[in-house]
Amino acid sequence: TTTKTSRNNDKGLCTLWYRPPEILLGGAAMHPSVDHYSAGLVIAEIVTGRPLFHGSNVLDQLNRIFQVMGSKDLTWAET
Repeated sequence: TTTKTSRNNDKGLCTLWYRPPEILLGGAAMHPSVDHYSAGLVIAEIVTGRPLFHGSNVLDQLNRIFQVMGSKDLTWAET
């Protein structure tokens, strides 16, 4: 089943470095994709010997993720 967590409780979800963007942006729904994202980052860290995204706070973390992965193209909203 899908469980929900409040914004205040997401600090217990996992270390900042392993949280997916949707959680960092305030999403509350837990889904297996959250675990898959975190597991992928752990595997990347095992392979490279360092964290892939090692932000110092939420905004820094999001910035690091978007620099590497890119962000959604929202040009359709401008038309």
